[in-house]
Amino acid sequence: MEGLRNSNSRKWWQSVKSRSQGYKQIRHSSQPLTGLANHVCNGSLQTLANQVNTFFQQVAADLRLLADDAAAPPQAELIPAEFIINQADVEYKLSQINVYNAPGPDGIPNWVLIRDFFAYLSGPVCAICNASIREGFVPARWKEANVVPVPKVSRPKSIEADLRQISLTSTLGKVLESWILPHTGGEIDNSQCGTQV
Repeated sequence: MEGLRNSNSRKWWQSVKSRSQGYKQIRHSSQPLTGLANHVCNGSLQTLANQVNTFFQQVAADLRLLADDAAAPPQAELIPAEFIINQADVEYKLSQINVYNAPGPDGIPNWVLIRDFFAYLSGPVCAICNASIREGFVPARWKEANVVPVPKVSRPKSIEADLRQISLTSTLGKVLESWILPHTGGEIDNSQCGTQV
C-alpha cells in the first residue's frame, strides 16, 4: 500500500489503460477519422478535412461581424480598480496551469509557462493583460483557436451528426479571460458563442 502512495499515479493509470484497452484498439483509434473518410469521401483525408472545416465554419455563418468601433475603450481613469490585475495574481494563475494540456495557436507549451518560467513571465504577462483591459484590445493570437474534430461515437459515419469540435485556445488568452468573465455578470451576448442551441 505504501508503494502506491509514493508512485507516479499518472504513469500508473497510463499503464492500466494501455493494458485494459488492448494494443489493437489503441492502434485502431490512432486514426479515428480514416473510417469516416472512407465512408464519406472515398478515403481522401484531405477532402474530409475540407468538408469538416466547411461544416464547422457554418456554425457561426449567421452571426454578424462586430464593427471595430462597436465599443470604444474606456478612458484609463474610468477603469474600476477591480479590473486591474496585479503581478502576484498572474504568477499564481500561471503556476496553476495544467502542464499536460495542449497549447493553442500561439504554440507556447504550458510547461514553459508553469514549470520553468512562471516567476519571470508574470511581469510581462501582467503588463499585457492590463494594457489589454485598459485599451479594450485583445491580442489577435489570443482570440484564435486550433479546432480539432473529435468523434462522438467510436465509428463516425457523418460529419454533421458524429463529430464535435474542440477548440484549443491560447493559455495566456484563457488567463486574461479568467479575470474578465467574473466581471461580466452574465451580460455576454449569445453571439459570443459558436455552439448551436
